Amino acid sequence: MAYTIFFVLHNTDELPRLLSAWHNLGIHCRSVMNSTTYDHQQPPHRIPMRFSINPTLTASEKDTLSLFAFASDLDQVKQCLEASQEILGELERDDSGYLPAWQLAYPSSKQ
Repeated sequence: MAYTIFFVLHNTDELPRLLSAWHNLGIHCRSVMNSTTYDHQQPPHRIPMRFSINPTLTASEKDTLSLFAFASDLDQVKQCLEASQEILGELERDDSGYLPAWQLAYPSSKQ
């Protein structure tokens, strides 16, 4: 059964190494998107409005990258996690990233 991997990368300079390691495992990243991670210790101080003029990052925000990829089975997800930790260190650290994965009931295509 196929799995979706969602990875939020905090150290964006490591993207080429991470994608290369995943590619060597047969995991091909399908999308890379710019994203923002908020410090959960400090809520962002913004005035709620639909559109923000000149948005700037506060001390509690960090530019990150969000990656979407697909793995063929749970073993491949575990290999992806191990390869990611070899590059970034333990993912429990706040400055590395996080990797959730979930099983797909109805994959639309093969890897």
